[in-house]
Amino acid sequence: QEPVLEPGAVFLEENTAGALSLQEEKRLKQMGATVRNGYGYKKLNKVNEERERVARFVIEKMSIEQLSDMMSFYYMMGQICSEVLESKIQHLKLIHENASDDSE
Repeated sequence: QEPVLEPGAVFLEENTAGALSLQEEKRLKQMGATVRNGYGYKKLNKVNEERERVARFVIEKMSIEQLSDMMSFYYMMGQICSEVLESKIQHLKLIHENASDDSE
């Protein structure tokens, strides 16, 4: 990451002679953060692609029975997650409603 940013830093030093306004300095920092976030996103995306590739390789080796069992298990987990999530959302709504009633 640093070698990629180095030419830009050298250019700025040579062409601004340290005379950046506060607004220009703030914008450069924002641009730097954007570049760093882009590298992080790209790296995370690559890791996720590798995980998917490995998972696909393992799953392709499974028997029909194993695949069916796994699908049933994940369907059940999805149902449980949906129920728990709905319960938590309802709980938050009640807390919010009670807080609104108390402030009146």
